[in-house]
Amino acid sequence: MWGVLALTLFGTIEPASARCIPKYVLKIVVSMDTPDSARKTIYRSGERFGRIEDPPNVIVVNEPDVWSVDRALRVGQHERDRDHDLVFRALIIDDFGSQHWNNFEYGCEVPFMKTVGSVAEPVAGSDERVYEHSTEGVTARLTVSKSDVPLRIDIRKGDETYVVIYHAWEELRDAPKALFAQPNGVSFEAE
Repeated sequence: MWGVLALTLFGTIEPASARCIPKYVLKIVVSMDTPDSARKTIYRSGERFGRIEDPPNVIVVNEPDVWSVDRALRVGQHERDRDHDLVFRALIIDDFGSQHWNNFEYGCEVPFMKTVGSVAEPVAGSDERVYEHSTEGVTARLTVSKSDVPLRIDIRKGDETYVVIYHAWEELRDAPKALFAQPNGVSFEAE
């Protein structure tokens, strides 16, 4: 399914991309708008550090190191990225094969919309605003609070639609360094 969270280690970025490099650790909690959808927690800091918790699994990125862990079984894999220009990416739209939409990432939602020329329109009777962008047969509607914190994204590609609900989006100024370190208590297989 093209709407599931994807982790991509990507070495080049389109020049006009909305490149965001968080100064502090961002913590984002999302779920798909389905009755049985579990919440995923995404952490990102700078260009090289990321963590995706999708229970019971976790992926920790501290470029060039990447650890994938099944916490229920306490086993994992360690890989070392060999690319010379290492960047952590957490794509909102995946399996699309588009350089354009590969720049629409968790933690970079508003900068992306502004870079592509979208202007936030007010939602009647609310403090919320909506950015909308369409290209390559995909339309993304990003609903944000008055302070540009993402609340939801509605994505349509042809007859397919899905919604991402944000449960949290916050800067952590004193995040523990262990977020981006090799997970403890796990037996790792090397690549």
